[in-house]
Amino acid sequence: MDANDTSYMDFLKIYFPNAANSIDTLQKTSPQGKTPEELEKSKAEIEAQINSKLNNSDYVSDYNAYLKIPAGLRSLYSGTRVPDDMMYAARNDEILTLMEWEKHPNLKQVEDVREEVRKDYGIPHGISAPTEVITSAAAMVLFAEALKAGYSEGASLALAQQRQHREGLLEEKAGILADPNLSESEKKLKLKDWLENKWLESKKDTINTIKEDRAKNQPEKHLIYLLNKFNRGKLSKDELEKFDDKIAELGLRISTEGRQDTLLQYLKDHPSILRHYKKPTLDKLATLVLDKMPEAEREQFLSQEIFQKHNIKGEMSDDAKAATAAKETKTQAQALPKEATHSAEERRADIPALRRGGVQREA
Repeated sequence: MDANDTSYMDFLKIYFPNAANSIDTLQKTSPQGKTPEELEKSKAEIEAQINSKLNNSDYVSDYNAYLKIPAGLRSLYSGTRVPDDMMYAARNDEILTLMEWEKHPNLKQVEDVREEVRKDYGIPHGISAPTEVITSAAAMVLFAEALKAGYSEGASLALAQQRQHREGLLEEKAGILADPNLSESEKKLKLKDWLENKWLESKKDTINTIKEDRAKNQPEKHLIYLLNKFNRGKLSKDELEKFDDKIAELGLRISTEGRQDTLLQYLKDHPSILRHYKKPTLDKLATLVLDKMPEAEREQFLSQEIFQKHNIKGEMSDDAKAATAAKETKTQAQALPKEATHSAEERRADIPALRRGGVQREA
């Protein structure tokens, strides 16, 4: 640090006044010595003491944190200390919190500002915005959208952290490309290593997070995932042998956990799913999901608008309902408009911010 940096010196005067006074005294101290050599040595010793105080790690660390506070917010406290909670947020890289604080400068407590972040980003009640570990605005949006899409808090946080990590990887890539000390061939080698061992590995982490949370907490999405694999002929021999039992199990989970409406809404929001299903897949959906629901819940499930349009009558037999569902679903699906093309995994994830971030296609 430099004693001529007025911003830093003003900071020291407010937060570390003893250090600022010592530096000021040292700057006014004249070198002592009888010979030019002694004078030069004395001068060097004074400069060393000044530099030692200027570059004290505690002072520099707090100053760098202080600079993370938006300039407009700092100006409100010109000549005085900012609230302790504000410095706490800055020290912990809560950039999003600090950005929100600039919108609400009257707030004094960091928890109040975090609550505003939660409101602005639509984070459900009872879940705190993870501003201590998520500092990227784009990652925070992904966290909120993942929660809305049905992912658990843990999975949503993991997805947001993975997104934030990849933002850092993009900066690393830019650094490689801009490095004047690297030849073109060296840049290609470094970029190859960056892609294979960092970027794609992070993408794999995201795909695994999606799959694991879907299987554990979102039976309707896991059901569609398996039906999609069946429809594309991508099931292994072992998976195929267990397929009917697994689909029936998921259908029962959807019913007993009260997620029928969630399944229906997901199908409404993703019309291309049914549009691409072949008849055997639609038959599986009808017979193994509808037919396995308890009678009362099945009737409620069948009464939904999407199935009313399929002309399924309450007095029909289970077999007739299932057959009609398969037939009419296919007929209606063929008439649905096409939606924008995304990878299969992106569509199943159902997180807009994740699709914007570009998830690699599942192998």
